[in-house]
Amino acid sequence: LRVLNWHPEFHRYLRSINSDGVDVVVNYTGGDTWVRSLKCVEHGGRVLTCGATAGYDPPTDIRYIWRKEMDIRGSDG
Repeated sequence: LRVLNWHPEFHRYLRSINSDGVDVVVNYTGGDTWVRSLKCVEHGGRVLTCGATAGYDPPTDIRYIWRKEMDIRGSDG
């Protein structure tokens, strides 16, 4: 399990540590962090979304989703 506190360019930071990406990303805010969350997930990785305080309608390039075969889940708990 890899854990990272918020960093302004976290997707680039994580890729510099592990070029494959991370296993799991938990996104609490949505907004402009959503796309960066997708960019740092490894192939077959997971994204958990559980909030949208920074915006509920971010642009999403679906190529990141299908190319990396990622699993995206929502949680309100």
